Amino acid sequence: MIVRSAGLSQVAKRKLSAKDLEWADLVFVMDAEQKRKIIRLYQREQDLPELVNLEIQDIYPFMDAELVDQTS
Repeated sequence: MIVRSAGLSQVAKRKLSAKDLEWADLVFVMDAEQKRKIIRLYQREQDLPELVNLEIQDIYPFMDAELVDQTS
């Protein structure tokens, strides 16, 4: 299995693209808002792969020190 990671934010290190969606068989999103955003941005361009909502709440502010420490 080969996986890719991409973000939806303008400041994401690697932003999701239409080519990513063409390549993917399955896309996992953290919440319903991410799923809606992908549909809104890309549905007109192509058939989308299955979008699976993991329903993970984003309870941390951007660049939260606790998370940054965990990834270092």
